[in-house]
Amino acid sequence: MPRTQILGPTLFALLAGCSNGDASTSPQPQAPASIPAANLQNSGQMSWFGCLTDGSCGFTLSITNSGSGCASGISAVTRFYNANNQQVGSDVQMTIAGGGLPSVVLRPSEILVLYSLPPWLPYSATSIARSYRVFPAWTNVRCP
Repeated sequence: MPRTQILGPTLFALLAGCSNGDASTSPQPQAPASIPAANLQNSGQMSWFGCLTDGSCGFTLSITNSGSGCASGISAVTRFYNANNQQVGSDVQMTIAGGGLPSVVLRPSEILVLYSLPPWLPYSATSIARSYRVFPAWTNVRCP
């Protein structure tokens, strides 16, 4: 008997054993659970904490997580506006006491105090600023 005749039925038997079979006994992949979203927004009032001899002024404000998930990798800028809702000064980067804002995990309902990083807002801009908005950015993460 030629070798190809023996190989043909053997190959067929091997391939037949590779069929899907009964799907109910096959393990099904689990869909990853969704991560609840955080929602960071301004909380309370902004306050000035001092001005330097160069005429720039620093400030503090707070944000809260009103979402149902946790936030990490946080960054934030603050913008000031005049009475005509035009931005005055440049975007001001924010941090936390001691630095390390991106490593913070902010849980739901927690409040985080932020401080302006130099260069601060020039005094000339503080005198005409009538409102401000903080623009936080973050990554939604599982709460520890």
